[in-house]
Amino acid sequence: DIWLNEALATWLDTKLTARLEPSGRYGEWSRRMTSWAMQTDALSTVRRIRQPVESRSDIESSFDGSTTYSKGAAVLAMVEGWVGEAAFRAGLRRYLSAHAWGNATAADLFAALAAESGRDVGASLGSFLDQAGLPLLSASLQCDARGSRLSIRQERFLAIAGKETHSQTWKVPVCARWPTPEGPGRTCALVETAQHELPLGTRDCPRWVL
Repeated sequence: DIWLNEALATWLDTKLTARLEPSGRYGEWSRRMTSWAMQTDALSTVRRIRQPVESRSDIESSFDGSTTYSKGAAVLAMVEGWVGEAAFRAGLRRYLSAHAWGNATAADLFAALAAESGRDVGASLGSFLDQAGLPLLSASLQCDARGSRLSIRQERFLAIAGKETHSQTWKVPVCARWPTPEGPGRTCALVETAQHELPLGTRDCPRWVL
């Protein structure tokens, strides 16, 4: 779990620095680092975030800048966006209080975040930690007698298509927002399969969906 030490530090460092020194535009820097990680993840030979350590070289490769630091931080930010900033902060406080001056694992963090958010955080994070690559999602808006919904498809994103099968799937938190007369509508779901339908809870067909 060395990734957790480095990724959590990267995520929190960027978040705090952006708040304390907004003129530094650290949010923009964070997005560039995420883009760098995604470019690396598009390679068929990329390593996963949580890599088994079986040799000295495995220890050294655990400190991979694009994967351990940038991708790890981006995955934590993704989960924060899914469960909400307040629940994520409460989960971190629970985790740190329970293990102060001690040792802990990623499973301990997942349990604390799940307890505060009511979401299966471990399932989502685990799918990003324990397999290489990243998912490419495509979505189309469907409106008919069943109401409005997003039809979502996921596959592995690769720089060179056809080099590997696209049978991998992730547990991806997806949130959708659309306009309504009462204000923005919003719903979230955990996309776990290659094909998924996300109901928007409205019979009207929205002008747009983000």
